[in-house]
Amino acid sequence: ADGVSKEINGLDLEHAHAREEARKLGYDSNHFDTVVLRLSGGPRSDVGGWGGGTSVWTYGASPSVAAHEIGHCFGLLHANFWDTGGASAIGPGGNQEYGDVFDIMGGGQGSIMGHHNAQAKSQIKWLPGEVVQTVTTSGTYRIYAFDQSLIDATRRYALKIAKDVQRTYWGEVRTQFDAVNKWA
Repeated sequence: ADGVSKEINGLDLEHAHAREEARKLGYDSNHFDTVVLRLSGGPRSDVGGWGGGTSVWTYGASPSVAAHEIGHCFGLLHANFWDTGGASAIGPGGNQEYGDVFDIMGGGQGSIMGHHNAQAKSQIKWLPGEVVQTVTTSGTYRIYAFDQSLIDATRRYALKIAKDVQRTYWGEVRTQFDAVNKWA
């Protein structure tokens, strides 16, 4: 009745306690860009994790969930899929959140082989602008698989095509892998 909210944000409280315990062990959280906290139970424990700003909460030991949530700290959104019901690649349809099954920010969270897509890697400067081919005219362009450990500055690893002021399309190629046979 006094106009002051008595609500407690459990996630913030957990992170504050964890940062204090880390400080006691000699780790100052101010020296890190992001702090990842692994929990067992508690607020929002029905999800794999939660992330944004400088804080990540995970509810298990999954590296792919941690990578997804840290992606939010980099400013990445979920990797979606434009579902046209199989009618076309670009026609009328609907946005499916988490629909990109090949992206760690989409439905690819269950795979340790998941990567961010080319646009996301470009956004967070993991795929430098000089290796992205901006397409402004019709032509033949060659790109190489971008999801590898070393990048050759003389090659191009993604296509960036501006459709209009609101939409940019990205073309990418990934290395061939077989999720069942990790040696392929």
